[in-house]
Order: sequence, then structure tokens, then C-alpha cells
Amino acid sequence: MKFLHFIMALVCLLAISCHKQNFDNRTDQSYLATLKDELSGHLSPEDIQRLDFSHALLSKVDSARLFFLQVPLLTEKDTEFVLLKTNRAGHIEVGKIIQIKQDGPPTPSTRNRVPSFEGSISIKSLSRTIEISSAIKAGVIQAMHLPDSTARAASTPDPYVELPEVIIVCSSPSPSSSDGISWSTWYSVTAMVGSGSGGGGGWYTPAATNTTGGGGTSSGTGHTTTPAGTSNLVKDDLIYIRAETEVNNPAITLVDFINCFNAIPDLGAKCKITIFTDLPVNGDPTKFFDFHSGSPGHTWLRFEKSNSGKNASQHIGFYPATNWKDISTMAPIRGKLVDNGNHEFNASYELTITPAQLQTGLTKMLYLSRFIQYDIDDNNCTDWAINVFNAVVEPEQWLSIDKYDIPGGMAPYGTSTPQGLFTRLQEMLAKGTRGVEVPIVGFSGKSTGPCKVP
Repeated sequence: MKFLHFIMALVCLLAISCHKQNFDNRTDQSYLATLKDELSGHLSPEDIQRLDFSHALLSKVDSARLFFLQVPLLTEKDTEFVLLKTNRAGHIEVGKIIQIKQDGPPTPSTRNRVPSFEGSISIKSLSRTIEISSAIKAGVIQAMHLPDSTARAASTPDPYVELPEVIIVCSSPSPSSSDGISWSTWYSVTAMVGSGSGGGGGWYTPAATNTTGGGGTSSGTGHTTTPAGTSNLVKDDLIYIRAETEVNNPAITLVDFINCFNAIPDLGAKCKITIFTDLPVNGDPTKFFDFHSGSPGHTWLRFEKSNSGKNASQHIGFYPATNWKDISTMAPIRGKLVDNGNHEFNASYELTITPAQLQTGLTKMLYLSRFIQYDIDDNNCTDWAINVFNAVVEPEQWLSIDKYDIPGGMAPYGTSTPQGLFTRLQEMLAKGTRGVEVPIVGFSGKSTGPCKVP
């Protein structure tokens, strides 16, 4: 699983680090000409006539060689679109006809309830053979998670098990929004075309805005389409949403992890503390999710000590004791400490400390472990990590971050989040603060693990 996460994160790193290559008008025309020529051999003449290329949306990651084109099908009563996975030149690799329906308008968000997509989906081949016909509950395509379901065609891929196929995403607060939150709907294009996304996340694209007479998805929000008659495609880069699957890891015995440091002499020892933050969408701190989606991001600490050839390094993070999807309340629940070795991160802040300061941090963790109640909006992983970090370092090095009204949160003064920490570390890096690293995608290294006392 760790290796799989590494591969997916590496792909995401390439996607972010490479220069963005925009299609120009000439490339658009060549791409569309190739694609239209191939479509004529796959779609019926009736469907060819209904294609609305004036409102097509191209979602892409050039460096990962991912190109997805959504083309609305004009219709009087239903909302359908063609989803095509292509290469850069426009040659079709996979094609589906997709119909997504939403059950009424989205439920307004409140502090106790977060909007989620409820409706149904039909996925057909380009020749209109039905492959999946399923309800969508809380963004999850039910047939994809029930291998024995009669709604699931035998030819479809393994169940998509980590993140919902349709996610309602909160971006940065908008003054025009009645509840201070701007929402948009995104869906996993890799899941829709049957590519899967594999164990830790997936590529998502924003839903296209509906057009008069049909087209796009019925949940479409916030996308400006190209006026009819223009030739340039509407383009939008895909985003890779990473699931925080480490919540499923077993709880550590904190004393055993601390024993590794106690075995190293204090006199002459070199010690460090590092705080890490991982965003659900690499490099974009404006994206927030309902934590039930399994993608809230994460914050954790690393303690290090070395002396005379002996070394200890422990990555420790705070989680709820149960899986995200099994949490049914915003009230405090039982928490646990987990080994976060080899975890992906987007920003970090490292400081050299004394052995005495290291001991203060270890003692602080032991004290907090006596009252280990996890509260997503008032005592989460970011609260825990900053609390311990500030107990260790000098007052002038204390971290304070902006808090946000998270989806479904109930904290009256906002919530500490990995997004808030990431933004603060970006600001510190811009000011030249030593020890700050913002690699967009990095990996934290291994933990020493438990050390049993003889």
C-alpha cells in the first residue's frame, strides 16, 4: 500500500511541478478533428447529431498524460454527456455515455450537516450497452461498492473503495455565500471510465455547468462554459485527491516509542522537532472536504535524537480511533496515536531543540494521551500537533494559524486545519524563516518504531 501511495504521489508531483501546457486554438482544432473522426465510428448517427462541442470541457494533466473530454448530448428531458479518455492528439482510449441525476437541489449546509451528492447514475458504452445503473448515496456509486450487485455489469472493474466518486468540495470562503462557504461538485473521471484509482485517492474533475436543452452533469456548479460558436475548448486541470488512509493504522504504544529516545545519552545529543502538514489536494489549501469523505488532510510531528552513532526518529500523529466513514457525530470520540512514518507531506517546519526540550515534548504527549479524545472541529490532529510543538519550542517560535469554518464544524471560533498550517508555513517561507520547507509533495521518512525495555 505504501508503494502504491508513492507511485500515485509521484505522478501527482510530476503533474504539479511540470510547466502547464495550454492547448492553443490550432491544437484545439487538430485535437477535435481527430476525436470527431474516431467518434463517428463509435456513436450512432443520432448521438453524433446531439453532440454539443460548443460546451465541451477538457480536463487534463499533461505530464501524467491524462486527457478527459466531456461533451454534452443535447436532449429535451435527460442530462447526458459523453466522457472520453484520449491521448494528447485526440485518439480515443476509452469512451462512455454517462447520465447523472441529482435527487432535488442540494441540501443546504449547516453546522450539523454537510451537503453530499444524492442521486443516480447510468454508465453506458458508446454503443449504449448499459454497464452500470446505480443509485448514488453520499457521493458513492453503490454498484461500484457491491461486487455481487445485479446493477453491476460483470465486465466492470474492481470496486472503487477509498473515496466517493462524487465529492462536494468547499473552496475558500466567499462573501456572497449565505453560509460563508463556496461549494462545487467534482467527480472521479478515472472511476467513471472504469480505470479505477487504486487504494489511496483519485483524479477528479469539476462537474460541467448545465446548458439549455441539456448537457453537463445535473450537479454542475460554478463552471463557465464557452459561448456557442467559439472554437476554443474550456479547459481545467484535473486534481488528485489523496485519501487519509492512515486512520486505519493500529494505535501505537507511546511508551515503547519514547523508550528509543531514553536509550540515547542526553550529554552531547543533537535533537530536532518537525511539524508536517499534508493537504488533501497537493498545493491547494483552498480545498476542504467533509471528513467523512476520507480526505481531510493531516498534521503530525517528528522527534529526532542522535548521539555517538545512535539515532531515533519517530513520526507520531493523532487520529480518531475509528474509520472516517464510521464516524456519525461531531462530538468528541475516542482517539489514538499512530506511526506516521513515510507519510506524504506538503510543507514542514523543523527546529533544533535541546534534549531537555525533547523530553518536554515526550512528556506532553504522554500527558495528552491520558485524555485522548478526538474532536474533528475542536481537538483534531492539527490542534494536537501544534499544542505539543508549542510546548517544546521557545515562545518566539510558537506557531499560530488562521482557523476556518470547516464543512460540518461546530467550533464557534473556527477550526485548526492542515490547510491553515500550510498557509502559515508558506508565509514563513516567503519571509525567509529557516527550517521551513514547502516541497508540494515530499515524504517524511521512516520511524524507528517501538523499543522494548529489556
